[in-house]
Order: sequence, then C-alpha cells, then structure tokens
Amino acid sequence: MNTTHAVSEFFLSEDLANFSVENDNSPVAAKPLWIQAERYGNFHLALALGVGQTARGPLMQFSRDMSMSCDLGSKIDAKNANGVSFQAFFEPGDDRSARILLLEAPMKREKRESNFTLDLSVLRGRCGNLGLRCFSPSGPTDLESKLAVVKWVAGPNDRISLLTARRHQSHQMKSALECFSVAYNHEIYANRKMDDERVGLSSFTPLQKISSAPERKSEEPITVESLLKLPSAKVAESDDVYHYAHRVLQSLIPITPPNFPNRIHSIYQRESRPVRILSLCSGTAAIERQMVANAGCPVEITLFDLNEKLMRKAAALLSSIPQTSGFLGDVNALSVEQFGNMTFDVVVFVSGLHHVVEIEHVLQTVVELLVPNGEFWIVGEAVGRNGNQLWPEALEAANRIFSRLPERFRRNAFTGNVDSTVPETDFSADSFEGIRSEEIEPLLLRYFNPVEMYRTNCFLWRLVNPVYSRNYDLKKQEDRCIVLSLVAAEYNLWKSGGRPTESHSVYGRR
Repeated sequence: MNTTHAVSEFFLSEDLANFSVENDNSPVAAKPLWIQAERYGNFHLALALGVGQTARGPLMQFSRDMSMSCDLGSKIDAKNANGVSFQAFFEPGDDRSARILLLEAPMKREKRESNFTLDLSVLRGRCGNLGLRCFSPSGPTDLESKLAVVKWVAGPNDRISLLTARRHQSHQMKSALECFSVAYNHEIYANRKMDDERVGLSSFTPLQKISSAPERKSEEPITVESLLKLPSAKVAESDDVYHYAHRVLQSLIPITPPNFPNRIHSIYQRESRPVRILSLCSGTAAIERQMVANAGCPVEITLFDLNEKLMRKAAALLSSIPQTSGFLGDVNALSVEQFGNMTFDVVVFVSGLHHVVEIEHVLQTVVELLVPNGEFWIVGEAVGRNGNQLWPEALEAANRIFSRLPERFRRNAFTGNVDSTVPETDFSADSFEGIRSEEIEPLLLRYFNPVEMYRTNCFLWRLVNPVYSRNYDLKKQEDRCIVLSLVAAEYNLWKSGGRPTESHSVYGRR
C-alpha cells in the first residue's frame, strides 16, 4: 500500500476536494450536494447524503491522540415513520481487511441531530479512509430523506478546534463581509459614517500587491558548539545530569524564575512581622527550607500533608524555625475551619498540585486562607499533559533526537532494556500522578491573577530523569556534548512554540 499521500488530518469543506460521495449501487462518484441545514435555530452549510450514499474521506495515517468529531442533522421524509440511520466507519487501505464500524445510530423524527466525538486510538499505526454512510430501514425507496453533515473533522486531538474553524472558509468569509457591511450601516454608527464622508474615502486606492521586501531570516537554531561556550556549560563538582541540563537550559531562556526568597523578604519588610507561609502537600519541605533560609527574615511555616512520616521529617529539617506547625489531612478535603482563625501571606505547592483531584475546591479554599494581598505559589509544578505524558509535538521532537543516541545512552534503568523511543505511560491511570495537570493553569486563572510566570521544559526532563541519568558521566566530553544536544533540542522546540510542562509561578488574589 502506498502511503506517500496519506494525510494526518481532515476537515470537510466545499472549498477542498478532499472527499468523495458514492452510491451503494454504483462505482461512479456522485456530485456532492450542499444544503443549508437548520440546527438549534441556526442555519449551517452541510453536505447532504441521501439514503444509500457514503461520504469517504482522504487516505489517512493514524497515530496516537487522534479523534473524529461530527455534527449531523437530518431531513426525514414525511412518509418515513422510522427515520434514517448513519454509520461512521474506517476502511483499511490495504483492501484485505474488513471495514471497521466505529459507530451506528438512528436519526429519529423526534431527534434529528447527533453530535459525537470518537477516540481513534484503536486505529493507531494503521492507514485507511474514514467514512459516513446514510441508510434507511425503509430501504432504497426512500428518496427524500437526507443526512446533513454539518461538521466532520478528524486529526490530532489538539488540532480538532483548529480543523473545525477551517471549514467552509470561503462561505464564511462571504457571510462575514456581508454581515459587516450591513452592521456598519446601523444608526449607532451614524457619527462614524459622517466622519467617513468628510475625509473622502473615495480617494483611497487599495494596493493590489505589496511590494517585495528583503526576506526575513528566522533565528538560527542553537547548537552544541554554541552551548559549550556558555559559562553555565561548565560542570560543577556536585552536578548530576538532571540539574546540569536544566541549569544550562535556564541560562538560555530570556526570563528568570520568580525569586521566592526575595518575595518572602519583601513581604516581611511590608508587614513588619514574621511572614506566614502554608505549604500544601509539603512532603519533606526541602524546597521550602531553602527558600526560608535564603530569605533571611522571620517566618512562621505551617505544613499540610497526608503522610505523617514525611511531615515529621520536614519538621526536623525546619527545626531552626520555632514557629513551625503541621496538619495531617487530605488536601482534597482542605477547609478553612481546619486552621481556625489562621490566615497566610503565602500558600505554596511544591510539585504537589498535579496530584490533586479537587482542584477547584482547593483553590477556592486557598483564596479564603490568604490575606487580602496574599500570594499563591506553584514551584516546579507539572502543567503538561495528564499522567505526565508529553504533548504530541514534544514527543516527536524527543524521539527524533533520542532515537539517534548511541545505545548506551538509551538504556532504561528500570527495565534494563535499550529503548528505541521515549516510553509513554499515562501514570494517572493507576495513581494521582498528573491526574489533572492539563487543567491546572486554566483553573488558576479562574481564581487568581498571574503576577510572575516562568514556564519551561517541553520534554528535557524525560531524557535526563532517573530512567536514563545513570547512563551519563559528565566528566567525559562525549557525554557532556550529548547532554548539551538534548538541551539544544529542547530550547529550539520551546523557542518555536513547544508547550512547556513545568511552571514556577506567582499568583495574586483577585
């Protein structure tokens, strides 16, 4: 099977010849019929499929994280008491495998619309065509009933919204021009219209062609050779691979993480009293201890965690701070009442919010626990895909460089095997790891205003974490250059729009 021309995404539009309409009893393609279909009081351009007709999409190559989304309407013949039905299917491109039925459902007289989105992960690694078929229990004699395909898009999950917006662009552009022409004649724009007439718009001549200008050169990708010249590329005695790689990466990014110790000290200067800090999911509070030590001012720190053993260890590490207290409890059930009349200048999660299920409840409670000008901090928070997975473009970039590494750098410390690609496991399937990571940042904006944000790390952490970190010896030039090549690939993706997965940020109360 020739997959050279297979596509990875598809959207139905009258602008593009990217589909065909077929009759059950004829090998000859039928002419597409476009109609105005009414759905929920609005009219939409739709492809009409008669009974016994099939719409077939282009040859597609399916990878992970893909879906198909459809909005369907129908016109039922008055003589048809049973309505029509539709099938959504996949037809393998090898002509040897049977058609796979993805969905079959009726369109009744009393319910003539259907909206659905299908997970296409079952087709991963396969190539073939998606299709929609209209049929009727009354048989082929039903000539008037129609299935109206208002929306039909398929592709990577993170592009479904874009593909939906791309439908019928010429039709929508024409409608938009007509709409705006009418709208600006409204009486509320009377003053503007008078101004337009005074300046003599008729003297304006639109340019038909923009004169050519020197071609803009995009920024050259960063290289290992350029990284070797950076002061941050020098290896310190205490460096491990993870911290070395991220220190070099941080030196490249033109913004810096929030200086949390300085923020603590500023609050102390403003309030002229010890700074009250609440650490949620505190664990051993190792990062909090460093912050407080570097702040150089009096603090009162309150720990909250479910694990008593870790809390006792944290208390020991914070023994130099007399005003240390702790609460045992499930953060998902956090309540103001647990703290009596206590309020806080700072509430912080250090790599903990991505373990929380009841994020909305927790954030609302944090708002109530903060003083009016208090701050909410997330430090090293996983804000990428759920389950600590990589975004598709990051996984592709990571595998592109990872697959070319010598075998000794791809040996998995946990399995002992040499990995050909970066393992992708959804850790939220049987744990709270990244259980709702994708929702963290949107939810934060519902409850807080961003004050300072530092977001980075599209995939680098997955290549230098304990799974592979033991494969490197930073004292060896070859190993150090390999690590810097990973940093360069990470930075180049981030620079070109790769989505970060790690956030160090400060939010303020609204």
